[in-house]
Amino acid sequence: MKQLFQPDGIAVVGASSNPGKAGFVAIRNMREKGYPGKVYPVNPKETEILGYPCSPSLAEVEGHVDLVVLIMPSRMIYSVMDDLDRRMEEKGDVKFIVCAAADYAETKTPEGIDRQARLMRTAEKYGIRVVGPNCIGVIDNRSLVDTTFVDTGVPFSSFGQPSGITFISQSGALASTILMEGAGRVEPVLYNKFISIGNMADVDFVDLLNYFETDDSTRVIGIYMEGCGNGRELAETLKRVSRKKPIVVLKVGRSALGGAAANSHTGSMAGSDAVYDAMFKQTGVVRVDTIDELIDTLQAFDRLPLPGGGNLFLYSQAGGPGIYCTDAIARWPQLKMPLVSDDTKARLAATQQPMANICHPEGYADITASASVRNHVDGLQIVLQDENVDAVVFITVVPTFLPQEELARELVKMTETTPQAQEKPVFYCVMAGAYTSPARRIMEQAGLCTFDAPDKAVLAAKNMCNYAAFEAASRQLGFPVAMKVLSDDILHKTDVGCVVLNVTDVDGMQAAYDTIMANAAKNAPGARVQGVLAEQMLPKGFEVLLGVSTDPQFGHVIMAGLGGVLVELLHAVSLRVLPITRQDAEDMIDETPLAKACQGLRGQQYRREEIVEALMCLSRLVEEHPEITEVDINPLMLYGDGRPATAVDAMVVMKK
Repeated sequence: MKQLFQPDGIAVVGASSNPGKAGFVAIRNMREKGYPGKVYPVNPKETEILGYPCSPSLAEVEGHVDLVVLIMPSRMIYSVMDDLDRRMEEKGDVKFIVCAAADYAETKTPEGIDRQARLMRTAEKYGIRVVGPNCIGVIDNRSLVDTTFVDTGVPFSSFGQPSGITFISQSGALASTILMEGAGRVEPVLYNKFISIGNMADVDFVDLLNYFETDDSTRVIGIYMEGCGNGRELAETLKRVSRKKPIVVLKVGRSALGGAAANSHTGSMAGSDAVYDAMFKQTGVVRVDTIDELIDTLQAFDRLPLPGGGNLFLYSQAGGPGIYCTDAIARWPQLKMPLVSDDTKARLAATQQPMANICHPEGYADITASASVRNHVDGLQIVLQDENVDAVVFITVVPTFLPQEELARELVKMTETTPQAQEKPVFYCVMAGAYTSPARRIMEQAGLCTFDAPDKAVLAAKNMCNYAAFEAASRQLGFPVAMKVLSDDILHKTDVGCVVLNVTDVDGMQAAYDTIMANAAKNAPGARVQGVLAEQMLPKGFEVLLGVSTDPQFGHVIMAGLGGVLVELLHAVSLRVLPITRQDAEDMIDETPLAKACQGLRGQQYRREEIVEALMCLSRLVEEHPEITEVDINPLMLYGDGRPATAVDAMVVMKK
């Protein structure tokens, strides 16, 4: 993916000198934002566009091209692909295509489907990856790449400034909207990387999530999603990546009507929203409902530390906003207003004016509209120092007699000098609209996170608390762990050096990961690798082999015997044709050394019934799913200390 976000040369097919054309805006964006690579406009009717020499065709571009942007009408795709054929045969340099135009397969017309097929045939022929069609392009804020054809409103001067937010959008229009909404805030929202993927004819969510998982400049990943065609793979990828980085998703299509619209828009299958919702919960994804909540949450994750729990203290300058905020907190059972210590209450009261309301109710302070700058800052510092406080919602309305810019600078200073303010998130709600923009701008520029309404601050806090709970749970796996490659193409992972056992610490996990990935590339070249799975090591037990194979005459055959390496040495197995009865399962055990193990081995007695039940379950599984051709469970680990039998490793092969 590197050449997509950091290309050395970009050719724009359909470039234009007309400021009203998308082909002009794309060239202008790259020029104005200072893209350091080569830009090659392609248009047979032009000689120069914004100072860049123009080529009559893609095949005739003289310089090196990593990325081709297609922004011409879709009907021209046939001749452009002919040009690409010529170029690749001569130079073979293009690695990525961004097809920005619409009127492809999303139309569900024979013409649109054929155009997309023509694009993909040529791309696949040369191993070129395709983004789109029906998208707006790619932005990389750090490498100053912008292939979009929209005016996002983000100041050109902001490009190159750091941000940890990376965003993937299935919709070009929503992508533009999100960029524009962010640009219109008090301090423009910047993005590390931003990509619109449209029809997902090739590059999809999974491809990008795999790339961003290891992108050090990405702290949080945002997604606008309408649907997907590879749900299980997406779920597995989301679960793996979200353990490392928060993922925030705005998924549309909740209603039947919305799902139908999504399908007609991008050509994706929206699917059942209830299933998506369950999947997001299982994988640790933070689901949001609005564009505002999406942007707020992304900024919170980018700027703030994760809360240690759901104890949210409400610190307000006025009663009305405070009550409004308590109602918002009460909607979410994962948020609690904490009971702070008596010492904290006393110290807090000492910093405030006499009429201030301290902890009535618990976890709440109203410092009143007459509060000074010092009342605001000193009280917040004390609240943050209480060990029962995980996070704070801070509300101020900044009355005319309160110097708002002084308040903002003092809050920034307090954050820089107070360790707890760097360890616990503070959700600053600075109300009163444009009047308080100067204060918010100072705070945002210093890296603080501000909101214009209490319920927005609470939503961001709730979302961060949800993710923090998932992230904490994911760390409870514990050491030692076993690690193995995730790949449908590598069936016997141990044989190619893609399993590492007894990993005892984080450094060991990194080393094991590097070893597994290197061995996969060396010993299984061409295999598709989704990542590496880490699971807690099980204690040593008695190893049993269970399996199913397909005989050309008798169909499915089930097998049981000694597991682990012993199966290779002794071939001590018993067979039966499926389906089997419980008596068949008993007989299979009696025909192998499994029977003696169940009677007692080295002081351990293993439960025979567990093997019987496992055989019966395996028999039923294959009966209900005849598309299964092979199953290999090795080992099924048995324990003599009361622990249940556990399948440690399994392989299932399906009919193609």
